[in-house]
Amino acid sequence: SLLYFYISYSFLLFFLFSDLFIEKIGPILILFCLYNNKEKVYYIIRTIGLSFTKRKDFTMLENLKERRSIRKYRPEQVCDAHLDAILEAGLYAASGMNTQNTVMVAVRDKEIRDQLSRMNAEVMGSAADPFYGAPCVVVVLVDPERYTWVEDGSLVMGNLMQAAYDAGLGSCWIHRAQQMFDSEEGKALLRKWGLPETL
Repeated sequence: SLLYFYISYSFLLFFLFSDLFIEKIGPILILFCLYNNKEKVYYIIRTIGLSFTKRKDFTMLENLKERRSIRKYRPEQVCDAHLDAILEAGLYAASGMNTQNTVMVAVRDKEIRDQLSRMNAEVMGSAADPFYGAPCVVVVLVDPERYTWVEDGSLVMGNLMQAAYDAGLGSCWIHRAQQMFDSEEGKALLRKWGLPETL
């Protein structure tokens, strides 16, 4: 508990006193520890006298608040410039030990897109289109031998969705890719894309 408390305290100091997000800061942090006889130590960290001025060009927080998962899409294809920018955002996602092992496959070919839709629907046990009519699908793959493979892929997905929103496009996280690419049909697609079957 003491170690966790110290780490949390240090993180807040870094966050509050760095110039990444804040231009002007008030003076003091007050830390309160609350103890409960039935449970382990609880703690609350509060700040007093804290004030800050938001940068005029700071829109990231607004984008994070406003982005929503979209489940109905128009048939128009995503343009190259927007898709390239979205994929670039995925490339800059954090990864465990900076290994950068995540692979993204952008699918705009209707035949392959429909194949992926069918495979995903079969895993779900449904005949409906799990991609909600979206004409472009980005498949995110990570080698499961990496001990942070779930986290690494998730961070990439988060960047992709935020970048899509920033470009004025809708997006939605669709699950079940692991089951899809564990199948023989999925492994055949990986070979077709020149990727290892272990992804």
